[in-house]
Amino acid sequence: MSDMIDLVESPEPDTNLRDEIRQISDRVRRRRQLRSKFMITLCALALSVTAVPLFLLLYQLFDRGLPVILHTGFFTQLPQTPNLITPNATGGVSNAIIGTLVLSLYASIMAIPIGVLVGVYLAESVSKLAASLRVISQTMAGAPSILMGLFAFSFVVRDLNIGFSALAGSFALAVLMLRSS
Repeated sequence: MSDMIDLVESPEPDTNLRDEIRQISDRVRRRRQLRSKFMITLCALALSVTAVPLFLLLYQLFDRGLPVILHTGFFTQLPQTPNLITPNATGGVSNAIIGTLVLSLYASIMAIPIGVLVGVYLAESVSKLAASLRVISQTMAGAPSILMGLFAFSFVVRDLNIGFSALAGSFALAVLMLRSS
């Protein structure tokens, strides 16, 4: 007698069973393919239903807006108020462009020096003040923008009684700039 186990080959599975399994799997595959084609058709229909209004809106936007933007005075003129004589008066956006530049300039004048000084101090110092500034910086980075805007509003507009102005807006923007640095 030997210590080796004789391996007995398993008998061939029944061919009828194999054919039955193939038929079942073919039926399941056909049902899945039919369901897949139905869902693809449904998605294409939903895409077309949503894309048509989008393209109509874009067409209307370019059809009406492009002539106004291409007008030479659009970027250099002040906006016009429609009245009875000129009900379709549009004017330009020069005050919005200048206001954005002024607001960004004031905010940069406020935030860049403070950000650079605090950044250099934090990089070079290991004092308790530096640790406190790091915690404050990380806390400000986690705060939402609306909270920073409310802080700027309550501090500048309400407490300092400056009112709504470019200075108040630039302070809010400077706080946001300091928050992200």
